Amino acid sequence: ALIAKIRGDWARGEFKNSGLAGSLRTKDQDAARQNYLEAATCIADLAYLLGVVLTQFHRIGDGLGDYGMIRMAECLHLFLKALEAKVKELKTQMEQLNTAVVESFVLARARGASIPKPAPSERMLQRAHEAFDRAVDNRGDGHAQALLSALEQLRARSA
Repeated sequence: ALIAKIRGDWARGEFKNSGLAGSLRTKDQDAARQNYLEAATCIADLAYLLGVVLTQFHRIGDGLGDYGMIRMAECLHLFLKALEAKVKELKTQMEQLNTAVVESFVLARARGASIPKPAPSERMLQRAHEAFDRAVDNRGDGHAQALLSALEQLRARSA
């Protein structure tokens, strides 16, 4: 509901208190804003899947032991597949958002173009780049890849 309200506000060009940097408030950055909202939706979905749904599998395992998990293996595999798809979707959204941020701020500064206010400082851009590398990119060693590897291992062990 909140994301739908934000989407509507942004469609009308209402960015006050949005937290978006100036370049992301322009009309040509609608795709970047949509990536941002889709990433937020993916994060909320992942929080639910990991915090609520996965907990139920733990409870079944604790209560019924191996028998319970053997009986739930098919459901667990479907869940792991959905979780993997959601992680990949988040990774894609973050990569697209990162591309827009690099083009809007890093490359624009390098070209000497003026950047609409509010604009991030050099230190903010550096921290954002480092965080993106740790979470998504990092040549296959990022958090997203680590989570995908853990899901694959869990699927293999429960087969």
